[in-house]
Amino acid sequence: MPAASIAPRGPGRSLVAVGTARRVDAAGRLLRSPQLVCPAMGVITEQQVNFLETFGYLRLPSLFADEIEEITEAFEAVFADPRHNRLDLDAAVHRNDRRIMIPGFIDLHPTLAKLREDERIVGIAQALLGDDIEYAQSDGNLAFCHTEWHADIYGAPMTQRHIKFSFYLDPLRADSGAIRVLPGTHFWQGGYAVGLRQSFREVGRSRELFGVDSAEIPATTIDSDPGDVLVWDYRIIHASFNGLNRRRYFSVNFQEPDGAGNPGR
Repeated sequence: MPAASIAPRGPGRSLVAVGTARRVDAAGRLLRSPQLVCPAMGVITEQQVNFLETFGYLRLPSLFADEIEEITEAFEAVFADPRHNRLDLDAAVHRNDRRIMIPGFIDLHPTLAKLREDERIVGIAQALLGDDIEYAQSDGNLAFCHTEWHADIYGAPMTQRHIKFSFYLDPLRADSGAIRVLPGTHFWQGGYAVGLRQSFREVGRSRELFGVDSAEIPATTIDSDPGDVLVWDYRIIHASFNGLNRRRYFSVNFQEPDGAGNPGR
């Protein structure tokens, strides 16, 4: 498959060109490696691609550190505008506490809309999903809630790979709402992932099933700071606890073309 060229970002920045080469690891799992990555921008390495393919998530520290102040101002401007449609959610997955979501978020401000075609975002998405990626919308959120264990599969077929780029606009740790993931659960047909999805289907049963509270389930907590980007597979099981004080975040999402997926993954 030929590499896809993406225009340079500005003076002194090298061209980013990312393609995909299919190969498998010792267990027969598909690994996709970038044929060419721009080292000057430090976008993503072959090892990082393999990390995400294996564990289902990847943190990219300070990827948007230079722009995060402008991005945060744009985020606040969108939420401050009463014309934008918003959903006030108090679902069981949030323990019936409040989460405000604005769909189609990045298209509501020119600063955020640029992320949809940013060479770093597009290059990474192509390295993971192939050259023919499709934009799969975005959402902006204000959270005053915990979020119980779940996978982001609503409206996203399991057989079609989706990835999200999440921007968290506040420093987050385990005690302030940092995302927690169960690595490997993006291999959605495996017994481990299937069993956990069944266990978490009914919110609040962790103590009944495992003898511990949801927040005590063994997991990887991904600390993050403004300017970091978290890239993850929709199918990975994740949660967030203790982020009750107006936790700000938004996601930019991509998918592989319908029918291009590997159903066995």
